[in-house]
Amino acid sequence: MNSFEASSLQQLHKLSFSSNLSSCSEKSLLRASFSKKGKWSRCSIGPRKAFAVVALREKEEIAEHARQTVPFKSTELVQTSLKKVSKVPSRKYMQDPQAVWNRMMKDMRDAESPVTVLHAYRKAGKLSNRAMVGTLMRLKKLKEWKKLAEIIGWLKHQNWWTSSELDFNLQMVAYAKIGEPEKVKKTLKNMKKAGFQPNVASYTSLIEAYGNKGLLYEAEMVLNQMLEEGPKPTVLTYQTMIGAFIKGEKYEDADRIYKSMEVDNIVQPDQRLCNLMIYSYGKRGLIEEAFHLSRKMKASNIPLSIVTFNTLISCQPSLEASENVFRQMQRNDIEPDVVTYAARIGAFAKARQVEEAEYFFRVMIASGIRPNRTVYNVLMDAFANCKMVTKAEALLKEMKLNKCSPDVHTYSTLMNAYVNASDMEKAERVIQRMEGSDIEPNVVTYGTLIKGYADQGDLESMVKKYEEMTEKKMKINHAVFTTMLQAFGKYESLDRAKDWFQEVVRAGFKPDIRAQNTLLGLSEPLYRREEILEFLENVS
Repeated sequence: MNSFEASSLQQLHKLSFSSNLSSCSEKSLLRASFSKKGKWSRCSIGPRKAFAVVALREKEEIAEHARQTVPFKSTELVQTSLKKVSKVPSRKYMQDPQAVWNRMMKDMRDAESPVTVLHAYRKAGKLSNRAMVGTLMRLKKLKEWKKLAEIIGWLKHQNWWTSSELDFNLQMVAYAKIGEPEKVKKTLKNMKKAGFQPNVASYTSLIEAYGNKGLLYEAEMVLNQMLEEGPKPTVLTYQTMIGAFIKGEKYEDADRIYKSMEVDNIVQPDQRLCNLMIYSYGKRGLIEEAFHLSRKMKASNIPLSIVTFNTLISCQPSLEASENVFRQMQRNDIEPDVVTYAARIGAFAKARQVEEAEYFFRVMIASGIRPNRTVYNVLMDAFANCKMVTKAEALLKEMKLNKCSPDVHTYSTLMNAYVNASDMEKAERVIQRMEGSDIEPNVVTYGTLIKGYADQGDLESMVKKYEEMTEKKMKINHAVFTTMLQAFGKYESLDRAKDWFQEVVRAGFKPDIRAQNTLLGLSEPLYRREEILEFLENVS
């Protein structure tokens, strides 16, 4: 091999393993600058690009000369090196892993079953164990509990995945959220078979599952078992148990569990548990108990949060009382949020002080807090109660302009504005507007129309709306029942009201004390009152 051949081979070797000289951009430039006939294109490409073209052309000439002069073995090396230079990586191998994962998550949202998508990505080598962990955490954050439970169940049968204690607990959390206590119990057994010991989080999930299913006393049995046999319940366990009772409107049982926790000194209540109990007191109108617990929080060095004050504001019986709580919140240097303003606007709306409600709505916007749907609905309710139809319509337009989607409550409140203004024609059109927005009317929507026709004495239209509601398989509520009962007694007769009462009771509806008092109020003569008392006793 002469000196020129050695020099050529050395330069070719440098060419083969230099990433800078074999970049896709330079090769594209070379192809673009070379015509189909093998001649250089005369297009204007600029001095820097021209230099790159010339350099690449010289490299090709060196490679061609080396192929003609070096021995056979050296030629094979040259050809191999040239292949390495000319091969451009396929785009599918250059994809960003994050982009692949984002695509997979999108496919999972569109698919009926997330497992089919995960299986396909794993088979294609695009799903690593690390990406799988990220997927589980993401689904937990999105509260996609059904998908999460299904995926973990699938993972337990995959050879490439090693199930851990976290997987079992995460699956139990998912089953608990969707109210599947039997599946939580089964997962507990499988957890023990796998060699893992269930912990307090496992049994707390079982309590939550029973609570979400409405099996409250079964949930309490699990709590009692934890107290007797362990593991010792935590404040989160008590929060879950008490929250289940409050959700099921078993307030006395919630009080009993909370007091037993305090008396037995099992755990110390935290901020979230105290706020939950304040909410429970507020729902029942036990304002003094709510304030007493807030003072107790302060004495125990439990910080009063924005949630504490928002709960106290929303449960106050009068505007003056709610404003006092708001000033107390300011003294504690707590900035109001959108929930605070919703409660304040609601307090002014109840007091029918619409101007003040609208004023604080504008103050909220000026302070940089974006109103949500709840705030709009509260202000809409204020306009509806004061028959301000024009302002209610304007607020709906403003709501849409601010990209806040109205819901069934928004339209039902707008309908109530028309009903209060005795404009039943426009009230009926609201249902068409709802259907145009793909919003299904509910029992409150139909109840509003029924109330409007009842107030006008149009019993035929009232009954027609009731029949439409039952055709949609909507269950009558106490408000609709009482409204129709009063209308029959006022515009027809007490006997017609009795027939209506009996008809609905036979259909499975259970009237409350207000409905019974309404029927009694329709019986003015004494002898008829005794008749109604006897009637109610027989019906119930």
